[in-house]
Amino acid sequence: MILPWQHETWRQSLDGPPFPQSLLVSGARGAGMNEFARALVAAILCMTPDDDGQACGQCDECRWSSAGTHPDQLSVGDLYPRADEEDPDAREVSPDRGDGEGVLKIERIREATTFLSVAPNRNHAKVVVISPADRLTLAASNALLKVLEEPPARCHLILVTAVPSRLPLTVRSRCVQVRLPVPSMTDARDWLAQQDIEAPELALAQTGNAPLAARDLPPEYWTARQRLLPLLAHSSRAGNLGACLAAATDIDHPMLVRLVQTWCCDLAYVKLGDGRSRFHPDLESEARECARRVGTAALFGLASRLQTSRRWLDHPMNPKLANEEILLAYHAMYSEI
Repeated sequence: MILPWQHETWRQSLDGPPFPQSLLVSGARGAGMNEFARALVAAILCMTPDDDGQACGQCDECRWSSAGTHPDQLSVGDLYPRADEEDPDAREVSPDRGDGEGVLKIERIREATTFLSVAPNRNHAKVVVISPADRLTLAASNALLKVLEEPPARCHLILVTAVPSRLPLTVRSRCVQVRLPVPSMTDARDWLAQQDIEAPELALAQTGNAPLAARDLPPEYWTARQRLLPLLAHSSRAGNLGACLAAATDIDHPMLVRLVQTWCCDLAYVKLGDGRSRFHPDLESEARECARRVGTAALFGLASRLQTSRRWLDHPMNPKLANEEILLAYHAMYSEI
């Protein structure tokens, strides 16, 4: 089922069957790309779609598609991860998209090509979803062109990405492009309230108004935030550094990087921007006080260091030492004025 803020896009871009054979679905991470792609797959395979072309949700095809067991659908790669997993777009991608960690190699496209070359098991249609499509290597992208230029009959290829610009123009130009909207604050807040999320506006602030990412924030995130941020906000107090180090002992390293980075972003916003906190509005007064006591150069130096740290989150380093290094650097800002 598509999300409330996607109905108009569905109506304008797709307008029901027959669906295009090659589609490029893009949008902000955490705003419903996965859900839209799943709804599209179900609609293509459904035997009795409704008047808008959406899946009925009742037939055998829909049940199998929902369970991920339909014999005529194939996923290449993983759909964009939950919000509690690290954002893959925060990490560097080689300009030539060579054989690095996390990329989709040519073997996966050959697997998809073989899958599409066989007639549908259910005598209706076959669908391949590639996500995140921007992780295709250059060789894989080139192998994909043949399928895009001459798609087999009754076959559909759906590419999903938050950064379509990373795909070669030759791939993008051969797809019908569907850009999903970012929901309004009202739509996002109302939807989160329906999902029984407490403090939906605060949850949205943590994720840049991405409602699905806000919904998927785990309890561990909120616990870590409650323990760490008040300590970061009072860094000049005696013994505060020791309290921060103790609080960070059980905090996952990527989560700590995220919390410190968003807090530093808020300090920059209140110091140099419009004076408003973006990520932690409930601690805006504390952010103003901290921003007053740190130098601009030191703040941006730490922000750059944190951005670099995000690119090494998969490195087998000692997470406790990595957490301590970040917290020491954060506290050092207050002595550099």
